[in-house]
Amino acid sequence: MSTITVLGAGAMGSAICTPLADAGWDVRLWGTWLDDHLLDAIEQGENHPSTNQPFAQGVSLYRSSELDEALEGADTVIVSVASVGVEQVVKMALPGIVKADALMVTSKGFLEFDNGDVLLLPDSIRRIAADEGYDNLPPIIAVAGPVKANECAAREPTATIFGCKDLDVAIKYARTIRTDNYAIQATNDETGVEICAPMKNVFAIALGIADGLQEKTGVPHHNLKAATFNEAVREMSILGTLAGRQRDDRIRPPGCRRPRGDGPIRAQQVLRRAHRARRRAEGSTRGDGSPGADRRRRSCGRFGAEVRRTARPGAARSAAAHECRHRRSLRGGRGRQDQDWAGGVARAPVILPPPRLRATVASLSRPPLGAHPLSPSPQRVARAASRL
Repeated sequence: MSTITVLGAGAMGSAICTPLADAGWDVRLWGTWLDDHLLDAIEQGENHPSTNQPFAQGVSLYRSSELDEALEGADTVIVSVASVGVEQVVKMALPGIVKADALMVTSKGFLEFDNGDVLLLPDSIRRIAADEGYDNLPPIIAVAGPVKANECAAREPTATIFGCKDLDVAIKYARTIRTDNYAIQATNDETGVEICAPMKNVFAIALGIADGLQEKTGVPHHNLKAATFNEAVREMSILGTLAGRQRDDRIRPPGCRRPRGDGPIRAQQVLRRAHRARRRAEGSTRGDGSPGADRRRRSCGRFGAEVRRTARPGAARSAAAHECRHRRSLRGGRGRQDQDWAGGVARAPVILPPPRLRATVASLSRPPLGAHPLSPSPQRVARAASRL
């Protein structure tokens, strides 16, 4: 049985002992000099004062003066103290930390150093270790939620993420710690995890403003909450990019990352696949072998040539070429064809692909001339062109 030592007996430090014990670890909980009253309550069989939940069975408790004993032979160490105490606790525990296989950090925030540098906690721990003369620090795993400590301690369904620069390490610990109630996602985006973990709490305050408005006006303000959520995701993505987050295509939280490559977003890809399936069902497929394909390409003239020249496999065609193709196919037309395919695919202009491919779902998924039920026949187009 592997041994894991949790440094900090506060809400999260005590709560994470529950899934660790359930996963079969030999768990030790060390309390700082500020946690004596918490350990007293646990030893008396009371609920933890911070979570109001029973403490996990089989966990060994250590007082602040027993740090060396708590770290002796530990395979893994978890730092779970308030960010203001990270520096002092890490300095005290470094002799035991460097002997462990990994260091996990549930603490969140930043540390400011005397030279003015402001670093995320994993980078701060690396600098502290270097300043103390330790160059053999084990891999650091950033642990983030959102996770409510009281629900984690109560074995409520909980999802978390382990971020480590060495993805294999993150996967290893995700597999050995997860339980039926404690789900874990592994990623190599340590920086992204550390940026989003504290910033989500800031944006949660904005959601609280919407709740306050609801109490005052009686209106739930769901739209304001949705707009705040979208803005939060966008700004966290920007901050993570500026801080040097790693791209991890194994996981793609909605809105946090561009999809792989330069193709459209997933919704647009689904719509395009649906169009291809419908055309195949109608006996007409896009490509050199489809009926009328050559005629359609010639009708686009130089714009069609530009599309073929610039389009990449799996990437969206330019919006300008699509619009031009649409206009040329409807030149002289009136009525339903002038409604921008209103009777066809539903438009979703709010969801946009990367900046180089500014196009709506409708423009990306608009079928070529002759393939859509609302498309004018070639004869009608010829008659309309003759009237110009």
